[in-house]
Amino acid sequence: MVVALIPVLLLGSAILFSSKKALTQQASDQLEAIRQVKSQQLKTYFSNVQDQVVTFSENPMVQEATVGFRQALATLDAETELSEENIGDLREELKSIYGQNDVVEGKSVDELIGQLDDKAVYLQSYYYQNATDDEAAKTDNSSYGDHHKKYHSVIPEFANRFDYENVLLFDAKTGRLIYAVDKNVDFITSLTNGSSAKSSLGRIVQKTAEIKQDDAVTFGDFSTYTPSSTVAAFVASPVIVDGVTSAVAVLQLPIDAINTIMNDHTGLGETGENYVVGFDRRFRNDSRFVKTLGVDSTVLNSDVKVNTSATKAAFDGESGTQIIEGFQGTRVLSSWAPITVLAGNQASGIKPVTWAAVTEMQLSEVQSPLKTIGANAIWFGLGGGVIVLLLPFVVARSFLKQTNAITNMLQNIGMGDLDARAEVLSNDELGRVAEALNAMCDNTLSLIQSKDERDRIEEAVKQLKSEVAAIASGDLTVEAEVEDSLTGAIADSVNDMVAQLRGIVRNVQEATYHVSSSANEIHSRTQEVSIDSEAQSTQILDTSGAIESMANSVHSISANTSQSAAVAQTARDRAAKGATAVQDTIDGMTRIRDQVQDSSKRIKRLGETSQEVGEIVQLIGDIADRTSILALNASIQAAMAGEAGQGFAVVAEEVERLAEHSNDATKQIETLIKAIQNDTAEAISAMEASTKEVVEGSKLASICDRR
Repeated sequence: MVVALIPVLLLGSAILFSSKKALTQQASDQLEAIRQVKSQQLKTYFSNVQDQVVTFSENPMVQEATVGFRQALATLDAETELSEENIGDLREELKSIYGQNDVVEGKSVDELIGQLDDKAVYLQSYYYQNATDDEAAKTDNSSYGDHHKKYHSVIPEFANRFDYENVLLFDAKTGRLIYAVDKNVDFITSLTNGSSAKSSLGRIVQKTAEIKQDDAVTFGDFSTYTPSSTVAAFVASPVIVDGVTSAVAVLQLPIDAINTIMNDHTGLGETGENYVVGFDRRFRNDSRFVKTLGVDSTVLNSDVKVNTSATKAAFDGESGTQIIEGFQGTRVLSSWAPITVLAGNQASGIKPVTWAAVTEMQLSEVQSPLKTIGANAIWFGLGGGVIVLLLPFVVARSFLKQTNAITNMLQNIGMGDLDARAEVLSNDELGRVAEALNAMCDNTLSLIQSKDERDRIEEAVKQLKSEVAAIASGDLTVEAEVEDSLTGAIADSVNDMVAQLRGIVRNVQEATYHVSSSANEIHSRTQEVSIDSEAQSTQILDTSGAIESMANSVHSISANTSQSAAVAQTARDRAAKGATAVQDTIDGMTRIRDQVQDSSKRIKRLGETSQEVGEIVQLIGDIADRTSILALNASIQAAMAGEAGQGFAVVAEEVERLAEHSNDATKQIETLIKAIQNDTAEAISAMEASTKEVVEGSKLASICDRR
């Protein structure tokens, strides 16, 4: 019995092992699928960002804005004519503003103000201190203020629509920030010198300013953006005007966009998460477990680095899914792959930017169903052990009961009790043996009883044979002796047969007597019929002569009737053909009438349609006349505008010329439509006359047909 428990234990162990393997494989497939989806979403996002910065930099309005802002800054000193005293006052105002806003951590206000030249001091005093840029534009009467008012109503809308933190324009030659949607302490300062030149934004501005390829894109990875004291990433593209890189357009990317993609934890349970890591092994999105890690944010946080085997393999260009030690020091099932954020451009010297995309879940959660499976396996093993232990007792008890029943039956038969039978207690082999023994006893008892019965039947058959022989010799008075044996039914049938034979014999005797009497009567009747037949024969001969004479007369009349019928048939055939021809003529003229009427209706509709087209042509002519008037007015306004309106004057001249062509074409169409209307009226009159003639012809044909 103990040996029988070994397979049960082995089966439970196999179930646990296979379940663990299946759970791990299923979780691996799921994590890999989620990681692929997140990687594709990130690639799509950065691809859209690159397309948008290129489109923005190639926009003629942006190119015009960069030229305008550069020129306005070049003439700003001459326009303002500010004295050193005025500039000093503005610097003092900025000190108080900077102090209130606590602008840059780690730098004093005096240090920040000292980096500003007069242009920066003047424009920051208007745009940095005011609540909104619109208010600043009301008081800034310089050329820069005019340009700012013009373009600041459009560029912020672009930033809001595509969820960018900021949009910046830099002078490619000086590196000066000439425009920004949100102004910080770096507004109107240069990023090509000083500490800002080494920042992520400063490096991409310098790099992009050297590029002459209009679709090139540079990427500044996430870093601390000092002017706003926030973590930011940037994409930049050159603004090329007349073949020269005039400016650099920069879009500031929000961290929320990447968090939105990576912080969707669908299918990751309680401990799974998605994250991306830069080459510095620091997060590029906020971890799901920020509170657990005890930090406000994991983005660029040096205290939470992800230096695992997964990130190392990803930056080696490998992808995979394995059980590793996670960045929190716990065992995790991790799926990783490198993701290219920026493809790079070898011709422009732009290197690709690659991150590591990771999706992982703690191994304890992956294998948590094993607890339930293990418990079930234990209960299964215990249940199997109980069954293994109890099964032999149950089988032995059933075996002994059936064996005792068979033994008792055989003992009773041996003592002379031929009616003894074994009780069938099971459906197994012993049960089938008991059934076979019972059947054998039944057959044996039947054989013993059948010998005596056979002797009695043989005696009865001999008696019945002698009685049937007497009946066959004609002695219908014999009756068979009926017994309770097998021959009793046969004897009873023989007696019935003899009784029926007796009745048949009596019926034959009576029928013979009646037949004899009827034969005598028929003989006398036959003699009377013979006499009557001779008289009737004489009358038939006389009638035959008369019928022959009448037949000759009928034959002559039949010949004359046949000739008359042939002549009538010929006349009837010709009349039928004539009627058919007349009817065909009527039908044909009816169809012609219908077709003529239909054509008349169509031509009438054509006339009505041509009338509508004429009205539309008249409307087009009116529009052409009004267009000519508008073009004339536009030409007058353009002339009043001077050189600024020359382009518009050319457009107005083209519109006027197009209106003249439209007017001429309208008159030609009107002439053609009138000709079509006249021809249509004549065709309708001709059709109506034809219709009347066809109707008259149809009436005459109908009269002929009736006659």
